[in-house]
Amino acid sequence: MIENQKLFFQIYDERGKSSSFAEGIEICYVLQGRGTYAAAGKGIWQIQENDIFVMNMHETYQLLLKTGGAVLSLMIPESFAWNLYPEFEYRKIECMSFLAGQEYQKYFERLREFMADIFAVYCKNDPQEQLRIRGMVSGLLSELLVSFGRPKPENRGENGREQALLLTGYVREHYQEDISLRKFAEENYLSASHLSHVM
Repeated sequence: MIENQKLFFQIYDERGKSSSFAEGIEICYVLQGRGTYAAAGKGIWQIQENDIFVMNMHETYQLLLKTGGAVLSLMIPESFAWNLYPEFEYRKIECMSFLAGQEYQKYFERLREFMADIFAVYCKNDPQEQLRIRGMVSGLLSELLVSFGRPKPENRGENGREQALLLTGYVREHYQEDISLRKFAEENYLSASHLSHVM
């Protein structure tokens, strides 16, 4: 497997992830506890045990967990997803179990099962299992596109313009201070790396 296409799991607790920028698709499964999930331009939600949600490519988000909280996260690089499913260029995933009614929970349960199965094979840490993992992740991505895929808005450049306007206003307001792109990004829950590409 090409290094930049490496899939990996990570477990976050109250000391872990706060603000970040999703460079690929990140699937999060709350294993225990409670916390807050905020996605730039979308909203802020309370999360709890058994919730599952997806962060789309190029989304800025914040994940804050309370003491005892734990989230299992599967990171799927952009190149891996796009190579398998070019549909990701014009589709995004709208998957947040905490917003769906009981009648839709069966779809989220399938995702939880995928996550558990993939994680079990991943934990074997056996190079021979890499093909199996990629196949399982392919099935997971297919399920996401079929059950939770939505067309991306046509005005994809709008977000970059909004961020540029926000940055311009910030510079006008703070021009006499020591300012940096990193500081601006942190204060506005954005990614400095993403902003450097947008600007």
